[in-house]
Amino acid sequence: IFFFVTTNPLIGLTTQINSAASTKEKLGVIKGTILANNSGTSLRKVILSLRTAQSRNREQPITTRTNDSGEYEFKGLKPGKYVLRATRNGYIPQNYGQKSDNFLTRRIMSGTPLTVRADEILEGINFKLIRGGVVEGRVADQDNEPLSRVRVILSRYGSFQGQRRLLPVGTEQTDDRGQYRIFDIPAGSYYLSATLSSFFGRTSARPAFPPTYYPGVLNPQEAIKVEVIAGNEMGGYDITLIE
Repeated sequence: IFFFVTTNPLIGLTTQINSAASTKEKLGVIKGTILANNSGTSLRKVILSLRTAQSRNREQPITTRTNDSGEYEFKGLKPGKYVLRATRNGYIPQNYGQKSDNFLTRRIMSGTPLTVRADEILEGINFKLIRGGVVEGRVADQDNEPLSRVRVILSRYGSFQGQRRLLPVGTEQTDDRGQYRIFDIPAGSYYLSATLSSFFGRTSARPAFPPTYYPGVLNPQEAIKVEVIAGNEMGGYDITLIE
């Protein structure tokens, strides 16, 4: 008696293909449109950064840019929670779901995380970006000599660790002409101050100056607030440092 045993290699191959298909992870998509808040027009060349909500800013984000119609799309996303951020020159950086008062702290992880599920398309994840304001001026000493490398700060009262204090919103250093320019500032009322620490050069040292508030006082309660308007450039905010 003879027995004939035959094998079909296609059977094993089919089994492997089916197994791979069953274990293949289904991925998601996030897409939307970016508009200018003041005009409602679409914004091109907006940079969208996407990172997992658990990363705490420790991983490289996935990035893309909007097209000429202000549209963007992220494909091939693993299921999970994500934080989405939109940035464009001349506009205030914004996370999806971020409230306007969060702009003051510029917190990277603020906003509403997006939950991506397997084989799901999240549509209509839109932004309305707000144009930032600009504050610029000059810093000099009491002899009207321009001061370079002075730290100029726009700040506003807020809560930090349970205490009310002035929180910086924007900061910049003066150049060799004593000029500064702080940009991407949300609309609102701010305190403007300038401070210069001791600086030791090659041959001499220059004195330090205490924080001086616009227009030239040492106490923020005596300062004149700076009113920033969205999209406007506010010039002439000069400060004289007092020794």
